[in-house]
Amino acid sequence: MITTRRMLLDTAGALLERQGYHATGVNQILSVSGLQRGSLYHHFPGGKEELAVAAILDRARRSERFIERHLGAVGDPADAVQALVEALADRVAHDADGASPPFAAVTLEAGPGLERLRDACRHAYTGIRACFEAKLVASAHEPARAASLAAVITAAIDGAFVLCRVDGDASPLRQVAKELAVLLRRPPPGGATAARAAPVGTDV
Repeated sequence: MITTRRMLLDTAGALLERQGYHATGVNQILSVSGLQRGSLYHHFPGGKEELAVAAILDRARRSERFIERHLGAVGDPADAVQALVEALADRVAHDADGASPPFAAVTLEAGPGLERLRDACRHAYTGIRACFEAKLVASAHEPARAASLAAVITAAIDGAFVLCRVDGDASPLRQVAKELAVLLRRPPPGGATAARAAPVGTDV
C-alpha cells in the first residue's frame, strides 16, 4: 500500500525534476497527488521547502541504488557505465518530453535563502559520483583518477539529459554512453605508457 508520505515524495520529486523548485507549487503538488493540504503539513510541517529537501534526498537514494545495481551487474567499468547510460536512454525513449537531470533544475535555483535545498542537491551529486568512483577503484583505477572520471561521467550524463530534452529523443544519451566507454578504456595519462617504458640507462 502506498502511504501518504510516499505519494507526496513521489509527486514532489517528479515535479521538481521536470519544472524546478520555483515553478512547483504546493497547490500543484496537492492537485497531482490528490491529497489534502493538511496531509502535506502533517508529514512536512516546514511546507514546500521541507518536502522538496526530503524528495531530493529520497530520489538521491533511489538513483544511487539504480546506479549501483547496473554497475554491479557488469564487471568491466567501461561496459558497466555504457550499459547504465543505455538503460537511462531507454527510459528517455519512452518519455522524451520528460527527460531531465534528476537534480539539475533545483540545483541551479538553490541560491541564497535556500541553503537546505542546496545542501540536499550537493548530497545527491556527491552520492552519485561516489557510486562511479567506487566502481572504478574496485577495477584498479588510482583513487584520484577515479574521482576525476566519476565527475566527468556525472557531468556528461547530466548534460546529455539536457540535450535529450532539447532534441526530443534519447540519442544524446546513447552517444554519451559510447564516448564514456571509449574514455574509460583508455589507459590513464602516464600510466600504461610509463609502465612499459624502459628503465633509465637500459639499452632498447
